[in-house]
Amino acid sequence: MYGYGYSYGYPSSYSAAGALLMGTIITTIILSIIGIVCVILTAIGLWKTFEKLGLPGWEGLLLGHNLVCLFEKADIPKQYVFFYYIPYVGWLGANIYMGIQLMKKFGKGAGMGVVLGLFPPIGFMITGFSKNYVYQGAKVEAQAETKAETTNTENK
Repeated sequence: MYGYGYSYGYPSSYSAAGALLMGTIITTIILSIIGIVCVILTAIGLWKTFEKLGLPGWEGLLLGHNLVCLFEKADIPKQYVFFYYIPYVGWLGANIYMGIQLMKKFGKGAGMGVVLGLFPPIGFMITGFSKNYVYQGAKVEAQAETKAETTNTENK
């Protein structure tokens, strides 16, 4: 009757909802694939790192137990594992501290320890597969003490 002729071209609510649903599904699938790849890379890296530490590789796959083993090899008291129960800050702090201490046992610096703490898939893959990373354990501390003693005697 009046023929205002308004035509804004809005999509129907069904097509908008369908597009939103498809976007959500695709995003979920992509993020799931990325998560699965990270878990697999971490597991492979942990397996190889545990073999370098002189432990059976399968122990690296046991949740909780692998942290206790890593803390033992890094000479960190086992009680520090409880820092993982503090959300975010405790996890990051404990992971970075463990990474730094563990890299000292491999004769590497704190930078690689931070990488290991913040990006475990990358850090464990590098540690596990690189020929430059050899677990030295107590040898590193003995070398540091010897170097400190020679420096002190030279300064006197």
